[in-house]
Amino acid sequence: MPSYLLNGLWLDSDLVLRSLAPQPAAGAPRLGLRLSDAAEPPAVSAWLHERTRPGRSRPYLSVARAGTSYLLRVHGHADFLVDGHVAFAGPSRSGKSTLASGLGAPFALVCDDCVVVRLGAPEVSIWPSYPAARLLGDSAKALFAGRGPLVPVSPRTRHKVRVDLAPRTGLFELRRLYRLDPADQDPAIVPLSRRDALVELARHLHRLDPDDRSRLRAEFEQLEELVSRVPVARLLCRHRYEDLPRVAAAIEADLLSLGDPLAPGA
Repeated sequence: MPSYLLNGLWLDSDLVLRSLAPQPAAGAPRLGLRLSDAAEPPAVSAWLHERTRPGRSRPYLSVARAGTSYLLRVHGHADFLVDGHVAFAGPSRSGKSTLASGLGAPFALVCDDCVVVRLGAPEVSIWPSYPAARLLGDSAKALFAGRGPLVPVSPRTRHKVRVDLAPRTGLFELRRLYRLDPADQDPAIVPLSRRDALVELARHLHRLDPDDRSRLRAEFEQLEELVSRVPVARLLCRHRYEDLPRVAAAIEADLLSLGDPLAPGA
Protein backbone atom coordinates (compact mmCIF):
# COMPACT_ATOMS: atom_id res chain seq x y z
CA MET A 1 0.00 0.00 0.00
CA PRO A 2 1.52 3.37 -1.00
CA SER A 3 2.52 5.89 1.66
CA TYR A 4 2.60 9.64 1.13
CA LEU A 5 3.90 12.62 3.09
CA LEU A 6 1.15 15.24 3.16
CA ASN A 7 1.66 18.49 5.10
CA GLY A 8 4.03 16.76 7.50
CA LEU A 9 1.71 13.77 8.11
CA TRP A 10 2.20 10.25 6.78
CA LEU A 11 -0.79 8.87 4.89
CA ASP A 12 -1.47 5.27 3.81
CA SER A 13 -3.90 5.06 0.91
CA ASP A 14 -5.59 2.35 -1.16
CA LEU A 15 -6.10 5.01 -3.82
CA VAL A 16 -3.14 6.17 -5.89
CA LEU A 17 -2.76 9.91 -5.27
CA ARG A 18 -1.32 11.12 -8.56
CA SER A 19 -0.41 14.59 -7.33
CA LEU A 20 1.85 13.15 -4.59
CA ALA A 21 4.95 10.98 -4.89
CA PRO A 22 4.80 7.67 -2.94
CA GLN A 23 7.74 7.18 -0.59
CA PRO A 24 8.89 4.78 2.12
CA ALA A 25 7.16 5.71 5.37
CA ALA A 26 9.57 7.11 7.94
CA GLY A 27 7.14 6.64 10.80
CA ALA A 28 3.78 5.24 11.78
CA PRO A 29 0.99 6.57 9.52
CA ARG A 30 -1.26 9.14 11.17
CA LEU A 31 -3.93 8.98 8.47
CA GLY A 32 -5.40 6.18 6.37
CA LEU A 33 -7.57 6.17 3.25
CA ARG A 34 -9.44 2.94 2.49
CA LEU A 35 -11.65 2.25 -0.55
CA SER A 36 -14.87 0.28 -0.20
CA ASP A 37 -17.61 -0.61 -2.67
CA ALA A 38 -19.94 -1.85 0.07
CA ALA A 39 -23.57 -1.06 -0.60
CA GLU A 40 -24.16 -0.39 3.10
CA PRO A 41 -21.84 2.14 4.80
CA PRO A 42 -20.54 1.62 8.32
CA ALA A 43 -22.61 2.92 11.23
CA VAL A 44 -22.89 6.67 10.69
CA SER A 45 -23.32 8.93 13.69
CA ALA A 46 -23.82 12.14 11.71
CA TRP A 47 -23.78 13.34 8.09
CA LEU A 48 -21.62 16.45 7.97
CA HIS A 49 -21.43 17.77 4.40
CA GLU A 50 -22.93 17.36 0.96
CA ARG A 51 -21.57 18.85 -2.25
CA THR A 52 -23.80 19.36 -5.30
CA ARG A 53 -22.88 20.88 -8.65
CA PRO A 54 -25.01 23.74 -10.01
CA GLY A 55 -28.12 22.56 -11.81
CA ARG A 56 -28.01 19.05 -10.31
CA SER A 57 -30.08 17.61 -7.47
CA ARG A 58 -27.91 14.61 -6.59
CA PRO A 59 -24.79 15.35 -4.52
CA TYR A 60 -21.51 14.12 -5.93
CA LEU A 61 -19.83 13.94 -2.51
CA SER A 62 -21.16 13.29 1.01
CA VAL A 63 -19.11 13.29 4.24
CA ALA A 64 -20.14 11.59 7.48
CA ARG A 65 -18.70 10.72 10.89
CA ALA A 66 -18.51 6.96 11.52
CA GLY A 67 -17.10 6.20 14.96
CA THR A 68 -13.52 7.43 15.08
CA SER A 69 -13.32 7.57 11.26
CA TYR A 70 -14.94 9.57 8.50
CA LEU A 71 -16.87 8.28 5.52
CA LEU A 72 -16.53 9.98 2.11
CA ARG A 73 -19.18 8.75 -0.31
CA VAL A 74 -18.63 9.61 -3.98
CA HIS A 75 -21.84 9.31 -6.01
CA GLY A 76 -21.40 8.12 -9.58
CA HIS A 77 -17.62 8.77 -9.43
CA ALA A 78 -18.17 12.15 -11.10
CA ASP A 79 -15.43 13.68 -9.00
CA PHE A 80 -12.85 11.26 -10.37
CA LEU A 81 -13.18 12.58 -13.93
CA VAL A 82 -9.94 14.49 -13.48
CA ASP A 83 -8.16 11.11 -13.57
CA GLY A 84 -9.00 10.87 -17.26
CA HIS A 85 -7.81 13.51 -19.71
CA VAL A 86 -9.22 14.88 -22.93
CA ALA A 87 -7.54 16.61 -25.86
CA PHE A 88 -8.82 19.12 -28.41
CA ALA A 89 -7.98 19.24 -32.11
CA GLY A 90 -8.94 21.97 -34.52
CA PRO A 91 -7.64 24.63 -36.87
CA SER A 92 -5.80 27.72 -35.71
CA ARG A 93 -7.99 30.34 -33.98
CA SER A 94 -10.79 27.79 -33.38
CA GLY A 95 -10.63 28.42 -29.61
CA LYS A 96 -8.80 25.33 -28.38
CA SER A 97 -6.58 27.12 -25.84
CA THR A 98 -9.38 29.37 -24.59
CA LEU A 99 -11.72 26.41 -24.13
CA ALA A 100 -9.15 24.24 -22.36
CA SER A 101 -8.12 27.12 -20.09
CA GLY A 102 -11.67 28.18 -19.23
CA LEU A 103 -13.46 24.91 -18.42
CA GLY A 104 -12.91 25.20 -14.66
CA ALA A 105 -13.43 22.53 -11.98
CA PRO A 106 -13.38 19.55 -12.08
CA PHE A 107 -11.14 20.02 -15.12
CA ALA A 108 -7.58 21.31 -14.96
CA LEU A 109 -5.44 22.37 -17.90
CA VAL A 110 -2.39 20.12 -18.16
CA CYS A 111 -0.71 21.81 -21.13
CA ASP A 112 -1.39 23.84 -24.24
CA ASP A 113 -0.49 23.59 -27.93
CA CYS A 114 1.11 20.16 -27.94
CA VAL A 115 0.94 16.76 -26.26
CA VAL A 116 2.82 13.61 -27.15
CA VAL A 117 0.47 10.62 -27.58
CA ARG A 118 1.77 7.26 -26.38
CA LEU A 119 0.00 4.20 -27.80
CA GLY A 120 0.96 1.93 -24.94
CA ALA A 121 -0.70 -0.85 -23.01
CA PRO A 122 -3.19 -1.02 -21.44
CA GLU A 123 -4.15 2.61 -22.17
CA VAL A 124 -3.42 5.44 -24.55
CA SER A 125 -1.56 8.17 -22.67
CA ILE A 126 -0.44 11.73 -23.23
CA TRP A 127 2.84 13.31 -22.21
CA PRO A 128 2.45 17.05 -21.51
CA SER A 129 4.68 19.68 -23.06
CA TYR A 130 5.71 22.97 -21.42
CA PRO A 131 3.51 24.07 -18.45
CA ALA A 132 1.97 27.22 -19.92
CA ALA A 133 -1.03 28.34 -21.96
CA ARG A 134 -0.66 30.75 -24.87
CA LEU A 135 -3.77 32.91 -25.17
CA LEU A 136 -4.92 35.94 -27.08
CA GLY A 137 -4.88 39.02 -24.87
CA ASP A 138 -8.67 39.33 -24.50
CA SER A 139 -9.02 35.66 -23.53
CA ALA A 140 -6.21 35.93 -20.97
CA LYS A 141 -7.83 38.98 -19.40
CA ALA A 142 -11.23 37.31 -19.25
CA LEU A 143 -10.00 34.01 -17.78
CA PHE A 144 -7.01 35.07 -15.67
CA ALA A 145 -7.87 38.59 -14.55
CA GLY A 146 -6.31 38.07 -11.13
CA ARG A 147 -2.93 36.86 -12.40
CA GLY A 148 -1.40 40.32 -12.69
CA PRO A 149 0.67 41.44 -15.70
CA LEU A 150 1.06 38.74 -18.36
CA VAL A 151 4.07 38.71 -20.67
CA PRO A 152 3.96 38.15 -24.46
CA VAL A 153 4.79 34.68 -25.70
CA SER A 154 7.77 36.07 -27.61
CA PRO A 155 8.91 39.37 -29.16
CA ARG A 156 7.57 38.09 -32.50
CA THR A 157 4.21 36.94 -31.07
CA ARG A 158 3.03 39.91 -29.07
CA HIS A 159 -0.68 39.30 -29.77
CA LYS A 160 -0.50 36.27 -27.47
CA VAL A 161 0.47 36.15 -23.80
CA ARG A 162 1.79 33.32 -21.66
CA VAL A 163 -0.08 32.05 -18.61
CA ASP A 164 2.10 29.77 -16.48
CA LEU A 165 0.55 26.54 -15.16
CA ALA A 166 1.48 24.17 -12.37
CA PRO A 167 4.12 21.78 -13.78
CA ARG A 168 2.76 18.30 -14.53
CA THR A 169 5.03 15.34 -15.15
CA GLY A 170 4.45 11.75 -16.17
CA LEU A 171 1.85 10.06 -18.35
CA PHE A 172 -1.89 10.73 -18.20
CA GLU A 173 -4.64 8.54 -19.63
CA LEU A 174 -6.35 9.97 -22.74
CA ARG A 175 -10.06 9.11 -22.56
CA ARG A 176 -11.59 11.30 -25.26
CA LEU A 177 -10.49 13.44 -28.19
CA TYR A 178 -12.69 16.32 -29.36
CA ARG A 179 -12.57 17.93 -32.79
CA LEU A 180 -13.53 21.52 -32.00
CA ASP A 181 -16.13 22.86 -34.41
CA PRO A 182 -17.30 26.45 -33.67
CA ALA A 183 -21.04 26.80 -34.29
CA ASP A 184 -23.77 29.27 -33.38
CA GLN A 185 -25.69 26.84 -31.15
CA ASP A 186 -25.83 25.41 -27.66
CA PRO A 187 -22.98 22.99 -26.83
CA ALA A 188 -23.40 19.61 -28.51
CA ILE A 189 -21.19 16.54 -28.75
CA VAL A 190 -21.51 14.29 -31.81
CA PRO A 191 -19.60 10.98 -31.71
CA LEU A 192 -17.66 10.16 -34.86
CA SER A 193 -17.21 6.78 -36.46
CA ARG A 194 -13.65 5.52 -36.68
CA ARG A 195 -13.59 6.27 -40.39
CA ASP A 196 -14.81 9.84 -39.94
CA ALA A 197 -12.49 10.36 -36.96
CA LEU A 198 -9.51 9.25 -39.05
CA VAL A 199 -10.46 11.70 -41.81
CA GLU A 200 -10.88 14.58 -39.34
CA LEU A 201 -7.56 13.98 -37.58
CA ALA A 202 -5.74 13.44 -40.87
CA ARG A 203 -6.60 17.04 -41.76
CA HIS A 204 -4.19 18.11 -39.01
CA LEU A 205 -1.18 16.11 -40.17
CA HIS A 206 1.85 18.28 -40.94
CA ARG A 207 4.88 16.76 -42.64
CA LEU A 208 8.20 18.48 -43.13
CA ASP A 209 8.83 16.09 -46.02
CA PRO A 210 5.52 15.27 -47.77
CA ASP A 211 7.36 13.01 -50.20
CA ASP A 212 8.48 10.61 -47.43
CA ARG A 213 5.79 7.99 -48.04
CA SER A 214 7.08 5.54 -45.43
CA ARG A 215 6.68 8.08 -42.61
CA LEU A 216 3.31 9.21 -43.92
CA ARG A 217 2.13 5.59 -44.00
CA ALA A 218 3.36 5.11 -40.42
CA GLU A 219 1.47 8.20 -39.28
CA PHE A 220 -1.76 6.96 -40.84
CA GLU A 221 -1.28 3.61 -39.10
CA GLN A 222 -0.78 5.39 -35.79
CA LEU A 223 -3.89 7.51 -36.36
CA GLU A 224 -5.85 4.38 -37.20
CA GLU A 225 -4.79 2.78 -33.92
CA LEU A 226 -5.54 5.99 -32.00
CA VAL A 227 -9.14 6.28 -33.24
CA SER A 228 -9.71 2.57 -32.62
CA ARG A 229 -8.72 2.96 -28.95
CA VAL A 230 -9.82 6.51 -28.04
CA PRO A 231 -13.34 7.68 -28.95
CA VAL A 232 -13.41 10.87 -31.03
CA ALA A 233 -16.30 13.33 -31.22
CA ARG A 234 -17.14 16.72 -32.71
CA LEU A 235 -17.66 19.42 -30.11
CA LEU A 236 -19.95 22.16 -31.40
CA CYS A 237 -20.16 25.37 -29.38
CA ARG A 238 -20.12 29.15 -29.59
CA HIS A 239 -17.08 31.38 -29.13
CA ARG A 240 -18.48 32.97 -25.99
CA TYR A 241 -16.99 33.03 -22.50
CA GLU A 242 -20.43 32.82 -20.89
CA ASP A 243 -21.01 29.46 -22.63
CA LEU A 244 -17.95 27.82 -21.04
CA PRO A 245 -19.84 26.38 -18.01
CA ARG A 246 -22.33 24.70 -20.35
CA VAL A 247 -19.52 23.34 -22.52
CA ALA A 248 -17.86 21.91 -19.38
CA ALA A 249 -21.15 20.28 -18.33
CA ALA A 250 -21.56 18.73 -21.78
CA ILE A 251 -18.02 17.30 -21.69
CA GLU A 252 -18.52 15.94 -18.16
CA ALA A 253 -21.76 14.22 -19.16
CA ASP A 254 -20.04 12.78 -22.23
CA LEU A 255 -17.20 11.37 -20.15
CA LEU A 256 -19.67 9.82 -17.71
CA SER A 257 -21.34 8.08 -20.65
CA LEU A 258 -18.01 6.38 -21.46
CA GLY A 259 -17.98 4.65 -18.08
CA ASP A 260 -16.06 4.92 -14.84
CA PRO A 261 -12.37 5.79 -15.49
CA LEU A 262 -11.40 3.86 -12.34
CA ALA A 263 -13.15 0.66 -13.40
CA PRO A 264 -10.89 -2.23 -14.51
CA GLY A 265 -10.40 -2.26 -18.25
CA ALA A 266 -11.96 1.16 -18.72
